Amino acid sequence: MESYQPVPRAVYEALEELYLMREVANFTYRQDFMPKTVLNAQITDLHQEADGEWVTLEGGLRLRLDQLVAINGKPLQFWA
Repeated sequence: MESYQPVPRAVYEALEELYLMREVANFTYRQDFMPKTVLNAQITDLHQEADGEWVTLEGGLRLRLDQLVAINGKPLQFWA
C-alpha cells in the first residue's frame, strides 16, 4: 500500500458525525488495483494509526481514509 495521503479535516469530521449518529451511508472507495466499489453501510469504528486514519464499516471492512472516493455521492474534494 502506498504511503498515506491525508484527507481534508472536514472529511474526518463528516465521518465522525456519521459514526456518532449511527447513520448508514454510501461509501465509494478504491482498494489496491480494484475498480471503484460502492457500499452502503454503517461505520463501526473511526481511528488513527501510525500509517494513517482508518474507518471500519459493518461487516468488518477496514478502509484507510485516502482510499475513499466519495461519501453519500459527494467526492472528497467537496469537503476541501
